[in-house]
Amino acid sequence: MKSGELLRDLHIYFNDIKDLEKKEREIDSFISSLESFKLQVHNEKIGITEENLEEKIREFLDSEYQYILVSKNGYYEYKYEKQDYDDFIREENIKKILNGKTKEERQDIYYELLNEFGYQWEFDTIDEIASDFCNEYNYEQHDTEIQDILVNLIYFNYDTFLTDKYNVNIIIDFNKQDVNTDFSNSSNLENCKNNNLYTLLKKQGYSKKDYENNLKFLEDNKNEIMKDKYNYDFDKIEKLGGSKFLTSVKEEINNNQYEYLTSLVVLKKMSLEDLINLDKITINTENEIGLFNWHYGSGSLLEIQLEKDFILDREKDIYNIQVENCKQDFGYSVNEVYGLINSCWKE
Repeated sequence: MKSGELLRDLHIYFNDIKDLEKKEREIDSFISSLESFKLQVHNEKIGITEENLEEKIREFLDSEYQYILVSKNGYYEYKYEKQDYDDFIREENIKKILNGKTKEERQDIYYELLNEFGYQWEFDTIDEIASDFCNEYNYEQHDTEIQDILVNLIYFNYDTFLTDKYNVNIIIDFNKQDVNTDFSNSSNLENCKNNNLYTLLKKQGYSKKDYENNLKFLEDNKNEIMKDKYNYDFDKIEKLGGSKFLTSVKEEINNNQYEYLTSLVVLKKMSLEDLINLDKITINTENEIGLFNWHYGSGSLLEIQLEKDFILDREKDIYNIQVENCKQDFGYSVNEVYGLINSCWKE
């Protein structure tokens, strides 16, 4: 059929439609179909069809995006890179994540927050790649066909967020020992064996008797183990057969000038991955630990010297986790009370 005959037949067809709105819709539909056919013809001329479009996109990604996209099992991983120094998950959102009672709940909260953040970046990235493909092949895109393919091919990895470190304070209550006594008199080893400080002794391999023997050792050797009138030389204590740990517990209790809660506060920089995924948290000998009253904003030295790492069960042994630099639900954070420097939070 010649073009003139086609135009004549179309003219007759459209004029036979009496409803003007329907006639307008029919004309618009025809023009749209004609444009789609024109795109199809153009793309076939450059060797791209509906059947091989995904294959061509994969070739393009392998050649032009090989340094950005990692090919895995037929898909491509795109790792998010921070855009500026202020690009991280805020402490208030970390607190929301920690409110999750289980690993699954914490992960759900995290991905919900991530979706709010990442949606626009993912959209812009897909749009940019699609545009690059069209420019490279002189391909004329119809609607969102390339974007749809790219969405199914590319997995966006936000693990770079998990490298951020957050200062957290772990409030410990071993096996919920003192939950019914509001942590009263928890630091007093003389009056109560079933408390958190005594449990810490046992986790370090000591008994109450060992603690009492170390007190005698300190008294018997006080002329040799004192740096000055007020401070112990812990290296000499260890050299002479005493215990750094038991001595630091004594110091922690001696400097307890209030009726403290039974919490041991661990000052630690933990990754977001740890906070979300770990059911067990290891407290190592580098971590600051001691007695702290978050209700009233007071505390002791936080200088108990651990001799062994020990493991906390997230559900059984942790009363609360504070996140520094955000508003606490109640009471005070460690840094609000002490004004410590970041180096106190150790990994």
